[in-house]
Amino acid sequence: MSTTITSGNPLYGRFRGTGVTGVTRVFGWARKAFETYRERRQLLALSDATLKDIGVSRADAEREASRSFWDLPDDEPTDRSAH
Repeated sequence: MSTTITSGNPLYGRFRGTGVTGVTRVFGWARKAFETYRERRQLLALSDATLKDIGVSRADAEREASRSFWDLPDDEPTDRSAH
């Protein structure tokens, strides 16, 4: 049994106009949140020597890893090699 969301359905106003774009945005955000979470855990697992090599202190790594999964960076890093 499938539910059709029409103007008579109470969910119609909530989902009207979102279509695939809204679903795509939600899954895209979830993918980015999971990737960021995983990267933060990987940063935390690095040795002190490796952190020093990349210019990150242990305190900075712990602070970054303690951020919530939904606390995403504001923008993507710039690819400086393309300049």
